[in-house]
Amino acid sequence: MKKKSLIIILCLVFCGIIAGCGKSTADEPSEKIEEEESEEKDKEVKKKEKKKKEKKEKAEKKEEFDTEAAEASLKEMSDSLTGFLWASMMKENDYDVSETKEVMIPFTDEEKIRAAVFASDEDYEIDSTFVLGMGGFSEDKTAETGPDGDGFHGISVSKKDVEQNCLDLFGTEASWDYLPVGPMCDLFDAVSYEKGDDVYALIVDREIETETDIENHECTFVEEDGKYIGRVNMFWGYWGELDQNPGYSNYVAEYTLEPDENSKYGMVIKEICITAVESDEDPGDAEIQDGFGTFDEPFYGVWVGASKEKQESVDLVDDLNAKGLDAYCIYTPEWENLNSDSYWCVTVGKSATKESAQELIADVESAGYKGAYVKYTGLRLSHRIYYYQYVAGDAKITPSKVTLDVDTEEMSGTGYDEGPMTLIVDSDTVFDAACDMQAFPGYKKGDSPLEWFNSADPQDTVGVFEVSIEGNHVERFYGSYWWD
Repeated sequence: MKKKSLIIILCLVFCGIIAGCGKSTADEPSEKIEEEESEEKDKEVKKKEKKKKEKKEKAEKKEEFDTEAAEASLKEMSDSLTGFLWASMMKENDYDVSETKEVMIPFTDEEKIRAAVFASDEDYEIDSTFVLGMGGFSEDKTAETGPDGDGFHGISVSKKDVEQNCLDLFGTEASWDYLPVGPMCDLFDAVSYEKGDDVYALIVDREIETETDIENHECTFVEEDGKYIGRVNMFWGYWGELDQNPGYSNYVAEYTLEPDENSKYGMVIKEICITAVESDEDPGDAEIQDGFGTFDEPFYGVWVGASKEKQESVDLVDDLNAKGLDAYCIYTPEWENLNSDSYWCVTVGKSATKESAQELIADVESAGYKGAYVKYTGLRLSHRIYYYQYVAGDAKITPSKVTLDVDTEEMSGTGYDEGPMTLIVDSDTVFDAACDMQAFPGYKKGDSPLEWFNSADPQDTVGVFEVSIEGNHVERFYGSYWWD
Protein backbone atom coordinates (compact mmCIF):
# COMPACT_ATOMS: atom_id res chain seq x y z
CA MET A 1 0.00 0.00 0.00
CA LYS A 2 2.76 2.42 0.88
CA LYS A 3 4.72 1.51 -2.20
CA LYS A 4 1.74 2.08 -4.42
CA SER A 5 1.02 5.49 -2.87
CA LEU A 6 4.62 6.56 -3.35
CA ILE A 7 4.47 5.66 -7.03
CA ILE A 8 1.26 7.64 -7.46
CA ILE A 9 2.77 10.69 -5.73
CA LEU A 10 5.90 10.53 -7.88
CA CYS A 11 3.77 10.31 -11.05
CA LEU A 12 1.74 13.32 -10.00
CA VAL A 13 4.88 15.34 -9.27
CA PHE A 14 6.43 14.35 -12.58
CA CYS A 15 3.29 15.30 -14.51
CA GLY A 16 3.13 18.63 -12.68
CA ILE A 17 6.71 19.41 -13.64
CA ILE A 18 6.02 18.53 -17.25
CA ALA A 19 2.83 20.57 -17.27
CA GLY A 20 4.59 23.56 -15.67
CA CYS A 21 7.41 23.42 -18.14
CA GLY A 22 4.98 23.31 -21.01
CA LYS A 23 3.05 26.40 -19.77
CA SER A 24 6.26 28.47 -19.33
CA THR A 25 7.45 27.64 -22.86
CA ALA A 26 4.13 28.54 -24.41
CA ASP A 27 3.66 31.94 -22.63
CA GLU A 28 7.16 33.47 -23.23
CA PRO A 29 6.67 34.58 -26.97
CA SER A 30 3.33 36.16 -26.15
CA GLU A 31 4.84 38.34 -23.43
CA LYS A 32 7.69 39.35 -25.77
CA ILE A 33 5.25 40.39 -28.50
CA GLU A 34 3.26 42.46 -26.02
CA GLU A 35 6.49 44.15 -24.90
CA GLU A 36 7.52 44.95 -28.50
CA GLU A 37 4.08 46.36 -29.28
CA SER A 38 4.34 48.58 -26.24
CA GLU A 39 7.74 49.86 -27.37
CA GLU A 40 6.35 50.61 -30.86
CA LYS A 41 3.48 52.56 -29.34
CA ASP A 42 5.94 54.55 -27.24
CA LYS A 43 8.01 55.30 -30.31
CA GLU A 44 4.92 56.41 -32.26
CA VAL A 45 3.86 58.67 -29.41
CA LYS A 46 7.34 60.20 -29.20
CA LYS A 47 7.39 60.64 -32.99
CA LYS A 48 4.06 62.46 -32.92
CA GLU A 49 5.22 64.61 -30.03
CA LYS A 50 8.40 65.47 -31.97
CA LYS A 51 6.40 66.42 -35.07
CA LYS A 52 4.06 68.49 -32.97
CA LYS A 53 7.03 70.24 -31.38
CA GLU A 54 8.68 70.89 -34.77
CA LYS A 55 5.40 72.22 -36.15
CA LYS A 56 5.06 74.52 -33.18
CA GLU A 57 8.66 75.73 -33.54
CA LYS A 58 8.12 76.30 -37.26
CA ALA A 59 4.96 78.30 -36.54
CA GLU A 60 6.79 80.34 -33.92
CA LYS A 61 9.66 80.90 -36.34
CA LYS A 62 7.19 82.02 -39.00
CA GLU A 63 5.68 84.50 -36.60
CA GLU A 64 9.16 85.83 -35.90
CA PHE A 65 10.02 86.13 -39.63
CA ASP A 66 11.60 89.51 -40.21
CA THR A 67 10.12 90.79 -43.48
CA GLU A 68 12.10 94.03 -43.32
CA ALA A 69 15.40 92.17 -43.00
CA ALA A 70 14.41 89.81 -45.86
CA GLU A 71 13.62 92.76 -48.13
CA ALA A 72 16.97 94.35 -47.28
CA SER A 73 18.71 91.07 -48.19
CA LEU A 74 16.75 90.86 -51.42
CA LYS A 75 17.77 94.40 -52.34
CA GLU A 76 21.40 93.50 -51.67
CA MET A 77 21.10 90.38 -53.84
CA SER A 78 19.44 92.22 -56.71
CA ASP A 79 21.96 95.07 -56.54
CA SER A 80 24.81 92.57 -56.83
CA LEU A 81 23.19 91.17 -59.99
CA THR A 82 22.54 94.44 -61.85
CA GLY A 83 25.44 93.92 -64.29
CA PHE A 84 24.31 90.38 -65.07
CA LEU A 85 20.66 91.41 -65.48
CA TRP A 86 21.59 94.37 -67.69
CA ALA A 87 23.64 92.13 -70.00
CA SER A 88 20.88 89.49 -70.07
CA MET A 89 18.19 92.04 -70.95
CA MET A 90 20.31 93.79 -73.57
CA LYS A 91 21.00 90.44 -75.23
CA GLU A 92 17.38 89.26 -75.06
CA ASN A 93 16.07 91.56 -77.80
CA ASP A 94 19.25 92.49 -79.64
CA TYR A 95 19.87 95.52 -77.39
CA ASP A 96 16.51 97.15 -78.21
CA VAL A 97 15.14 98.34 -74.86
CA SER A 98 11.83 99.34 -76.42
CA GLU A 99 10.99 95.75 -77.40
CA THR A 100 11.70 93.73 -74.25
CA LYS A 101 8.46 92.71 -72.51
CA GLU A 102 9.62 89.70 -70.50
CA VAL A 103 12.90 87.97 -69.69
CA MET A 104 12.88 84.61 -67.90
CA ILE A 105 16.17 83.58 -66.29
CA PRO A 106 16.18 79.95 -65.07
CA PHE A 107 19.54 79.59 -63.41
CA THR A 108 21.41 76.85 -65.22
CA ASP A 109 24.99 76.07 -64.21
CA GLU A 110 26.19 78.42 -66.95
CA GLU A 111 23.98 81.30 -65.81
CA LYS A 112 24.95 80.78 -62.16
CA ILE A 113 28.68 81.04 -62.77
CA ARG A 114 28.26 84.06 -65.06
CA ALA A 115 26.04 85.80 -62.50
CA ALA A 116 28.51 85.02 -59.71
CA VAL A 117 31.33 86.58 -61.75
CA PHE A 118 29.33 89.76 -62.37
CA ALA A 119 28.58 89.98 -58.64
CA SER A 120 32.27 89.75 -57.68
CA ASP A 121 34.68 92.52 -56.80
CA GLU A 122 37.37 93.35 -59.34
CA ASP A 123 40.88 92.47 -58.16
CA TYR A 124 42.75 94.05 -61.14
CA GLU A 125 45.34 91.27 -61.34
CA ILE A 126 44.50 91.54 -65.03
CA ASP A 127 43.41 94.91 -66.41
CA SER A 128 44.02 95.01 -70.13
CA THR A 129 42.59 94.85 -73.65
CA PHE A 130 42.02 91.51 -75.35
CA VAL A 131 40.98 90.06 -78.66
CA LEU A 132 38.25 87.60 -77.68
CA GLY A 133 36.45 84.81 -79.48
CA MET A 134 34.72 81.53 -78.76
CA GLY A 135 38.09 79.82 -79.10
CA GLY A 136 39.71 81.85 -76.34
CA PHE A 137 41.41 85.21 -76.03
CA SER A 138 44.80 86.79 -76.39
CA GLU A 139 46.09 89.95 -74.79
CA ASP A 140 46.48 92.84 -77.22
CA LYS A 141 46.82 96.27 -75.62
CA THR A 142 46.65 97.87 -79.05
CA ALA A 143 43.26 96.33 -79.85
CA GLU A 144 40.46 98.82 -80.39
CA THR A 145 37.32 98.51 -78.29
CA GLY A 146 33.97 99.98 -79.23
CA PRO A 147 31.50 99.22 -82.02
CA ASP A 148 34.14 99.21 -84.77
CA GLY A 149 36.88 97.37 -82.89
CA ASP A 150 37.54 93.68 -82.35
CA GLY A 151 38.82 94.07 -78.80
CA PHE A 152 37.33 93.90 -75.32
CA HIS A 153 38.58 95.49 -72.14
CA GLY A 154 38.88 92.93 -69.36
CA ILE A 155 39.31 93.10 -65.58
CA SER A 156 39.89 90.00 -63.46
CA VAL A 157 37.79 89.18 -60.41
CA SER A 158 38.56 87.29 -57.23
CA LYS A 159 38.10 83.54 -57.59
CA LYS A 160 37.26 83.33 -53.90
CA ASP A 161 34.49 85.92 -54.42
CA VAL A 162 33.06 83.99 -57.37
CA GLU A 163 32.88 80.76 -55.39
CA GLN A 164 31.37 82.46 -52.35
CA ASN A 165 28.81 84.28 -54.52
CA CYS A 166 27.68 80.98 -56.03
CA LEU A 167 27.02 79.62 -52.55
CA ASP A 168 25.34 82.78 -51.27
CA LEU A 169 23.21 83.49 -54.35
CA PHE A 170 22.35 79.96 -55.52
CA GLY A 171 23.36 77.52 -52.77
CA THR A 172 25.67 75.60 -55.12
CA GLU A 173 29.38 75.32 -55.70
CA ALA A 174 30.86 77.23 -58.64
CA SER A 175 30.92 75.11 -61.82
CA TRP A 176 33.96 76.61 -63.54
CA ASP A 177 33.61 74.29 -66.55
CA TYR A 178 30.43 76.15 -67.54
CA LEU A 179 32.02 79.61 -67.72
CA PRO A 180 32.37 80.48 -71.44
CA VAL A 181 35.78 81.19 -72.92
CA GLY A 182 34.35 83.82 -75.28
CA PRO A 183 31.69 86.50 -74.80
CA MET A 184 28.03 85.59 -75.34
CA CYS A 185 26.95 89.23 -75.22
CA ASP A 186 28.79 91.71 -77.46
CA LEU A 187 28.63 94.47 -74.86
CA PHE A 188 29.39 93.03 -71.44
CA ASP A 189 30.09 89.48 -70.29
CA ALA A 190 31.96 87.07 -68.04
CA VAL A 191 34.58 84.76 -69.52
CA SER A 192 37.16 82.30 -68.21
CA TYR A 193 40.92 82.26 -68.50
CA GLU A 194 43.55 79.76 -67.41
CA LYS A 195 46.46 80.47 -65.13
CA GLY A 196 48.67 77.44 -64.66
CA ASP A 197 46.35 74.51 -64.03
CA ASP A 198 43.56 76.64 -62.60
CA VAL A 199 40.61 78.55 -64.09
CA TYR A 200 39.80 82.18 -63.27
CA ALA A 201 37.36 84.78 -64.55
CA LEU A 202 37.32 88.15 -66.29
CA ILE A 203 34.56 90.71 -66.66
CA VAL A 204 34.87 92.02 -70.22
CA ASP A 205 33.16 94.89 -71.99
CA ARG A 206 33.29 96.61 -75.35
CA GLU A 207 33.28 100.12 -73.81
CA ILE A 208 30.26 101.10 -75.92
CA GLU A 209 27.94 103.87 -74.71
CA THR A 210 24.43 102.46 -75.10
CA GLU A 211 22.62 105.36 -73.37
CA THR A 212 20.92 102.75 -71.15
CA ASP A 213 20.84 102.17 -67.43
CA ILE A 214 19.40 99.71 -64.91
CA GLU A 215 18.48 100.54 -61.32
CA ASN A 216 16.67 98.69 -58.52
CA HIS A 217 14.00 100.44 -56.48
CA GLU A 218 11.44 99.19 -53.93
CA CYS A 219 11.41 95.55 -52.77
CA THR A 220 8.56 93.44 -51.40
CA PHE A 221 8.81 89.97 -49.92
CA VAL A 222 6.12 87.34 -49.25
CA GLU A 223 5.74 83.61 -48.65
CA GLU A 224 3.54 81.78 -51.15
CA ASP A 225 2.92 78.00 -51.12
CA GLY A 226 6.02 77.28 -49.09
CA LYS A 227 8.26 79.40 -51.32
CA TYR A 228 9.69 82.85 -50.90
CA ILE A 229 8.69 85.33 -53.60
CA GLY A 230 10.60 88.59 -53.82
CA ARG A 231 9.59 91.42 -56.14
CA VAL A 232 11.88 94.29 -57.06
CA ASN A 233 10.61 97.33 -58.92
CA MET A 234 13.29 98.44 -61.34
CA PHE A 235 14.08 100.79 -64.18
CA TRP A 236 15.71 99.56 -67.37
CA GLY A 237 15.93 101.78 -70.43
CA TYR A 238 17.42 105.02 -71.69
CA TRP A 239 19.05 106.91 -68.84
CA GLY A 240 17.42 110.19 -69.87
CA GLU A 241 14.09 108.86 -68.59
CA LEU A 242 15.64 108.11 -65.21
CA ASP A 243 17.37 111.49 -65.06
CA GLN A 244 14.06 113.11 -65.81
CA ASN A 245 12.16 111.25 -63.10
CA PRO A 246 14.38 109.57 -60.46
CA GLY A 247 12.81 106.48 -58.94
CA TYR A 248 10.63 105.75 -61.98
CA SER A 249 10.12 101.99 -62.53
CA ASN A 250 9.07 100.32 -65.77
CA TYR A 251 9.84 96.66 -64.95
CA VAL A 252 9.36 94.30 -62.03
CA ALA A 253 11.81 91.47 -61.32
CA GLU A 254 10.13 88.53 -59.55
CA TYR A 255 12.59 86.34 -57.66
CA THR A 256 11.67 82.75 -56.74
CA LEU A 257 13.75 81.90 -53.68
CA GLU A 258 14.20 79.13 -51.13
CA PRO A 259 15.40 79.40 -47.51
CA ASP A 260 19.06 78.53 -47.02
CA GLU A 261 20.72 79.03 -43.66
CA ASN A 262 24.17 78.66 -45.24
CA SER A 263 23.69 81.72 -47.47
CA LYS A 264 24.59 85.10 -46.02
CA TYR A 265 21.22 86.29 -47.37
CA GLY A 266 19.30 83.48 -45.62
CA MET A 267 17.88 82.39 -48.99
CA VAL A 268 18.98 81.41 -52.49
CA ILE A 269 17.67 82.16 -55.99
CA LYS A 270 15.92 79.56 -58.13
CA GLU A 271 14.79 81.77 -61.01
CA ILE A 272 14.06 85.36 -61.97
CA CYS A 273 11.33 86.60 -64.28
CA ILE A 274 11.52 90.26 -65.38
CA THR A 275 8.34 91.75 -66.81
CA ALA A 276 7.51 95.15 -68.29
CA VAL A 277 4.77 96.88 -66.33
CA GLU A 278 2.44 99.78 -66.88
CA SER A 279 3.13 102.37 -64.22
CA ASP A 280 0.68 104.93 -62.87
CA GLU A 281 3.64 107.24 -62.54
CA ASP A 282 4.32 108.89 -65.90
CA PRO A 283 7.91 110.10 -66.29
CA GLY A 284 6.51 112.98 -68.30
CA ASP A 285 4.88 114.35 -65.14
CA ALA A 286 8.28 115.28 -63.78
CA GLU A 287 9.73 118.73 -64.26
CA ILE A 288 10.90 119.08 -67.87
CA GLN A 289 14.66 118.86 -68.17
CA ASP A 290 17.05 118.96 -71.06
CA GLY A 291 18.98 115.89 -72.14
CA PHE A 292 19.33 113.21 -74.79
CA GLY A 293 15.78 112.36 -75.87
CA THR A 294 14.20 113.43 -72.57
CA PHE A 295 12.17 116.61 -73.16
CA ASP A 296 9.17 115.17 -74.97
CA GLU A 297 6.51 117.10 -73.04
CA PRO A 298 5.03 120.29 -74.57
CA PHE A 299 5.95 123.58 -72.88
CA TYR A 300 5.67 127.37 -73.05
CA GLY A 301 8.92 128.92 -74.18
CA VAL A 302 10.19 132.50 -73.97
CA TRP A 303 11.54 132.72 -77.51
CA VAL A 304 14.60 134.93 -77.87
CA GLY A 305 16.01 134.14 -81.33
CA ALA A 306 16.05 131.75 -84.30
CA SER A 307 18.49 130.84 -87.06
CA LYS A 308 18.85 128.52 -90.03
CA GLU A 309 22.34 127.75 -88.72
CA LYS A 310 22.44 125.58 -85.63
CA GLN A 311 25.77 126.93 -84.37
CA GLU A 312 24.43 130.50 -84.28
CA SER A 313 21.62 129.41 -81.97
CA VAL A 314 23.95 127.29 -79.85
CA ASP A 315 26.21 130.35 -79.41
CA LEU A 316 23.18 132.40 -78.32
CA VAL A 317 22.32 129.71 -75.75
CA ASP A 318 25.87 129.98 -74.38
CA ASP A 319 25.55 133.78 -74.09
CA LEU A 320 22.23 133.52 -72.24
CA ASN A 321 23.54 130.85 -69.89
CA ALA A 322 26.59 133.01 -69.14
CA LYS A 323 24.18 135.74 -67.99
CA GLY A 324 22.42 133.38 -65.60
CA LEU A 325 19.45 132.53 -67.82
CA ASP A 326 18.37 128.92 -68.38
CA ALA A 327 18.39 128.66 -72.20
CA TYR A 328 17.84 125.84 -74.72
CA CYS A 329 18.21 125.32 -78.46
CA ILE A 330 15.13 123.74 -80.09
CA TYR A 331 14.83 122.24 -83.58
CA THR A 332 11.44 123.51 -84.79
CA PRO A 333 10.29 120.65 -87.12
CA GLU A 334 10.12 118.35 -84.09
CA TRP A 335 7.25 120.34 -82.54
CA GLU A 336 3.58 120.61 -83.46
CA ASN A 337 3.15 124.42 -83.14
CA LEU A 338 6.61 125.52 -84.30
CA ASN A 339 7.89 126.17 -87.84
CA SER A 340 7.97 123.03 -89.99
CA ASP A 341 10.99 124.44 -91.88
CA SER A 342 14.43 123.78 -90.40
CA TYR A 343 15.05 126.48 -87.79
CA TRP A 344 16.93 126.37 -84.53
CA CYS A 345 15.07 128.49 -82.00
CA VAL A 346 16.30 129.59 -78.58
CA THR A 347 14.04 129.63 -75.53
CA VAL A 348 14.66 130.78 -71.98
CA GLY A 349 13.04 128.23 -69.73
CA LYS A 350 10.49 125.51 -70.44
CA SER A 351 7.42 126.43 -68.46
CA ALA A 352 4.36 124.34 -67.70
CA THR A 353 2.02 127.38 -67.84
CA LYS A 354 1.80 130.54 -69.91
CA GLU A 355 1.77 132.66 -66.75
CA SER A 356 5.06 131.24 -65.44
CA ALA A 357 6.65 131.83 -68.86
CA GLN A 358 5.46 135.47 -68.91
CA GLU A 359 7.24 136.05 -65.59
CA LEU A 360 10.60 135.27 -67.27
CA ILE A 361 10.34 138.00 -69.93
CA ALA A 362 11.42 140.75 -67.51
CA ASP A 363 14.66 138.84 -66.73
CA VAL A 364 15.31 138.31 -70.44
CA GLU A 365 14.85 142.00 -71.27
CA SER A 366 16.98 143.05 -68.29
CA ALA A 367 19.79 140.93 -69.76
CA GLY A 368 19.58 142.98 -72.97
CA TYR A 369 17.40 140.78 -75.17
CA LYS A 370 14.40 142.72 -76.44
CA GLY A 371 11.43 141.37 -78.34
CA ALA A 372 11.15 138.05 -76.50
CA TYR A 373 7.68 136.49 -76.59
CA VAL A 374 5.85 133.45 -75.20
CA LYS A 375 4.74 130.59 -77.45
CA TYR A 376 3.43 127.09 -76.78
CA THR A 377 5.27 124.24 -78.56
CA GLY A 378 2.42 121.78 -78.80
CA LEU A 379 3.24 118.07 -78.84
CA ARG A 380 6.63 116.78 -79.79
CA LEU A 381 6.10 115.05 -83.12
CA SER A 382 9.48 113.37 -83.47
CA HIS A 383 12.93 113.04 -81.99
CA ARG A 384 15.38 113.85 -84.78
CA ILE A 385 19.11 113.26 -84.93
CA TYR A 386 21.95 113.17 -87.42
CA TYR A 387 23.85 109.90 -87.56
CA TYR A 388 27.31 109.66 -89.10
CA GLN A 389 28.37 106.59 -91.10
CA TYR A 390 32.10 106.99 -91.75
CA VAL A 391 33.23 103.70 -93.31
CA ALA A 392 31.63 101.69 -96.11
CA GLY A 393 30.63 98.21 -94.99
CA ASP A 394 30.38 99.04 -91.29
CA ALA A 395 26.61 98.63 -91.29
CA LYS A 396 25.46 95.08 -90.43
CA ILE A 397 22.87 94.42 -93.15
CA THR A 398 20.47 91.47 -93.26
CA PRO A 399 17.20 91.06 -95.20
CA SER A 400 15.19 91.73 -92.02
CA LYS A 401 17.29 94.33 -90.18
CA VAL A 402 20.15 96.80 -90.46
CA THR A 403 22.27 97.46 -87.37
CA LEU A 404 24.18 100.75 -87.35
CA ASP A 405 26.91 101.42 -84.78
CA VAL A 406 27.27 105.15 -85.40
CA ASP A 407 28.05 108.54 -83.93
CA THR A 408 25.02 110.79 -83.53
CA GLU A 409 24.22 114.47 -83.11
CA GLU A 410 21.12 115.90 -81.49
CA MET A 411 19.27 118.23 -83.83
CA SER A 412 18.13 120.31 -80.88
CA GLY A 413 21.60 121.30 -79.70
CA THR A 414 21.50 119.74 -76.27
CA GLY A 415 25.25 119.27 -75.99
CA TYR A 416 25.13 115.49 -76.53
CA ASP A 417 26.62 115.78 -80.01
CA GLU A 418 28.16 112.78 -81.73
CA GLY A 419 27.44 110.33 -78.95
CA PRO A 420 27.72 106.69 -80.09
CA MET A 421 24.50 104.73 -80.54
CA THR A 422 23.39 101.41 -81.97
CA LEU A 423 20.45 102.14 -84.30
CA ILE A 424 18.08 99.64 -85.89
CA VAL A 425 16.49 99.97 -89.35
CA ASP A 426 13.79 97.42 -90.15
CA SER A 427 10.61 96.93 -92.18
CA ASP A 428 8.79 99.55 -90.06
CA THR A 429 11.28 102.30 -91.03
CA VAL A 430 10.07 104.66 -93.79
CA PHE A 431 11.26 107.55 -95.95
CA ASP A 432 9.57 110.88 -95.19
CA ALA A 433 7.39 112.19 -98.02
CA ALA A 434 9.56 115.33 -98.26
CA CYS A 435 12.82 113.35 -98.41
CA ASP A 436 15.01 114.10 -101.47
CA MET A 437 15.47 110.59 -102.86
CA GLN A 438 18.17 111.72 -105.31
CA ALA A 439 20.47 111.88 -102.30
CA PHE A 440 20.11 108.08 -101.89
CA PRO A 441 22.12 106.56 -104.78
CA GLY A 442 20.66 103.31 -106.05
CA TYR A 443 17.20 104.07 -104.71
CA LYS A 444 14.37 102.56 -106.78
CA LYS A 445 10.85 103.96 -106.58
CA GLY A 446 8.87 102.25 -103.87
CA ASP A 447 11.95 101.02 -101.95
CA SER A 448 11.79 101.15 -98.17
CA PRO A 449 14.95 102.16 -96.27
CA LEU A 450 15.54 98.46 -95.46
CA GLU A 451 15.28 97.53 -99.16
CA TRP A 452 17.58 100.42 -100.13
CA PHE A 453 20.27 99.26 -97.66
CA ASN A 454 20.09 95.72 -99.06
CA SER A 455 20.46 96.85 -102.69
CA ALA A 456 22.74 99.90 -102.37
CA ASP A 457 26.48 99.91 -102.90
CA PRO A 458 28.13 99.96 -99.43
CA GLN A 459 29.83 103.27 -100.30
CA ASP A 460 26.39 104.86 -100.83
CA THR A 461 25.43 104.19 -97.19
CA VAL A 462 28.28 106.43 -95.98
CA GLY A 463 27.49 110.02 -95.01
CA VAL A 464 25.33 112.12 -92.69
CA PHE A 465 21.71 111.03 -92.35
CA GLU A 466 18.85 112.93 -90.74
CA VAL A 467 16.43 110.51 -89.07
CA SER A 468 13.83 110.39 -86.34
CA ILE A 469 14.15 107.72 -83.68
CA GLU A 470 12.04 106.01 -81.03
CA GLY A 471 14.46 104.57 -78.50
CA ASN A 472 17.12 103.16 -80.80
CA HIS A 473 14.72 102.33 -83.63
CA VAL A 474 14.94 104.52 -86.74
CA GLU A 475 11.36 105.58 -87.49
CA ARG A 476 11.87 107.85 -90.52
CA PHE A 477 14.60 109.12 -92.90
CA TYR A 478 14.46 112.86 -93.73
CA GLY A 479 17.65 113.30 -95.71
CA SER A 480 21.12 112.13 -96.72
CA TYR A 481 24.03 114.59 -96.79
CA TRP A 482 27.78 114.71 -97.15
CA TRP A 483 30.26 116.41 -94.85
CA ASP A 484 30.75 120.13 -95.38
